Formats: sequence, C-alpha cells, structure tokens
Amino acid sequence: MRYSALGLTLVLFGTGCASYAPSSVPTPTVQPADWHVKNGLAAAVYPVVEEEQQQKLLNADLKEADVIALQVIVENRTKRMMLVRPLDLVLTLPNQRTFGPTSAASVANKVEENGSVVGPALAFGIIGYMVASGAEDDAKQARVADYDAKSFRSKSLAKNQSTHGFVFFIPPPGSGAFEEATLSVFFVDEQAATTEEIQVPLTQLGFEPEEVREKKEQPEYPN
Repeated sequence: MRYSALGLTLVLFGTGCASYAPSSVPTPTVQPADWHVKNGLAAAVYPVVEEEQQQKLLNADLKEADVIALQVIVENRTKRMMLVRPLDLVLTLPNQRTFGPTSAASVANKVEENGSVVGPALAFGIIGYMVASGAEDDAKQARVADYDAKSFRSKSLAKNQSTHGFVFFIPPPGSGAFEEATLSVFFVDEQAATTEEIQVPLTQLGFEPEEVREKKEQPEYPN
C-alpha cells in the first residue's frame, strides 16, 4: 500500500511539475493604422511583450528565456504571386546589428531548459528521476509541436490573400538591452524573381538579456 501511494505521488508530481497545455490563437484583427503598406503589399507586426499575453498565447515567460516573439501578418494586394518565407524576415537593432529568426523547436527547447529533474531525483531517487524526466520530455515535445504549429510559414500569396504566425528571435550575445528594433519583411515576386521590402518599426520591446538582469540584481557595496 505504501508503494502504491508513493507511485501515485510520483505520477502526480511528474505530470504536475512538467506539463504543457497548448492554447488556441485567434486570427488577429489588424487595425487599419497598424498596416505598413508598400506597392500593394502590406505587413503588420504585434510584439508579444506582456507577461500575461505570453502566458496566454505561448505558456511561457519569454523574457526569462531571452526570446522575442512577434506575431506577423502579411497581405498581398497586388495581382502578382508573392512568396513570403520566415527566413526572409530580418530584425535590425538600434546599433544596426541584424539577425534572422530562430526555429520554433529551438525556442521551445530553450524555454524548457529552466525545468529541472534534480528535485525529484533527490526526493525519490532514481524512480522519481525517471518519472519526472519522462514527464519533462513529454512537455517539451508538446511545446515544440505547439510552437511549430503557431509559427509563420512559407506561403505563396495570390491577390488579396494573407497569412500570419509567430516569428521568434533570440538576439546574439552582446546585443545588450533595447526597447526598439525594426523588422524587415521581404516579399518575393515569383515570376519576376525580384523582392520587395517592408520595414516595420517596433517599440516598447523591453528586451533585457540575462547578463543585464543579473547585473541589476547584484547588490551594490559601498567603496
């Protein structure tokens, strides 16, 4: 009986401390003022910066993981077939440093890195470790699948067609803290093999990398 109770405790502990529940994301309603339009092509970008919003849409504290999530919506208002691809999205920082998006799987794994099975191992030994580790793996796989399903994908757009999804960025080491950035969205004309760029300015990002946060948390000692 004692072992049965222990087993139940382990199962509850594992599933409770390492679980992931995907959430639904409604199709965004873009306000007219939020569209950035150039030559019949349009883009709107909504940074996911508020903690409540991050938890609701992606079940994560992205700031702790040094991740920037952008909800990108694009629309083709021309008669040409236009291709959009996540690899054609580029983020430019105020210091002119540029970088591309990070895969949904990499972001999901980075978010899950904060989980640990050391506690269960210490409390319940190898059995606790195995139960917690298995639950953690299940949660990681569920998060990867959810983030991938919500990601911005490559798509050919005919006239008046649109597409949307999340794009994730992890600024390179040394980027420092910043509030503003610019997202460049490139459309490829599939017939002419030319590109059109729309630049979308972003504000109030509130990005602070781990090294900056740690420095702020260090106590100051008088000289």
